[in-house]
Parts: sequence; structure tokens; C-alpha cells
Amino acid sequence: MAGGFRYTGLMYRQRQVLTAVVSGANRGLGLEFCNALHARGDNVVALCRHTSDELGALDIRVEAGIDVSQDSVEQEVQARLHGLKVD
Repeated sequence: MAGGFRYTGLMYRQRQVLTAVVSGANRGLGLEFCNALHARGDNVVALCRHTSDELGALDIRVEAGIDVSQDSVEQEVQARLHGLKVD
């Protein structure tokens, strides 16, 4: 539920939709983080070396070919996400 409501004690208020970047997103914990963030209505950018069928089925932005063990990963991610506000 995008922009869902969150109980804050005395009243409900609308939850802000966040933009998150998840590395290692094609399987394991990274994929589960993508699932959870997407399910609560957040915008998700998934970073991975190789995509997976499960990740592709989420209907989120996937940036494949990102290897976090490389020294140039910071510049690569900045170039691909240029101008994107991340929370």
C-alpha cells in the first residue's frame, strides 16, 4: 500500500514513501529487503551483478552489472543513479 497510514499513538498519519537502494538484490537477504520495501509501497532500486527471475517479477528498477567488490563501484552507481534522491 503506497503511502499507507501508520499509527503514531494518538492518531494515524500518512507514511512517507521512501526511495531505497539495495545491493546484492538478486537473492537471499537482498531480495527479501527488496520484497519487503516494495510491499510497503517504497520505491526500490536493486543493485546486483546478475538479475534473477524473482527479482524481475517484483516490478522494481533493477541495475544489473554492479559488482560491489570492484574499486570503481562508487562511480558506477553514481553514474547510473545520477539525480535520484535516495532516502
